[in-house]
Amino acid sequence: MNWMTKKLVPEARNWWRLASVQIALLTSAITATLTANPELVIGMVTILPVGPAKYLVAAAAGVLVFAVPTAARLINQTEEPDDASGE
Repeated sequence: MNWMTKKLVPEARNWWRLASVQIALLTSAITATLTANPELVIGMVTILPVGPAKYLVAAAAGVLVFAVPTAARLINQTEEPDDASGE
């Protein structure tokens, strides 16, 4: 077990608090829902724009899927204690 603690990040004990893990959980829930209900995908396709705008929507979706987890990993997620003394 000691070899595992050397490989993990220091905040691994609080894995459920990490934003990147929460985003992965949300993504997996959405994927499972769409896989179990393919008619939802068909309904979503009908609301997408037609013509050149569909490429803009597709590009925005790709950037969003990349940027949100990346930003969640780069942002400091540790809580700093409040300075109650006012100094």
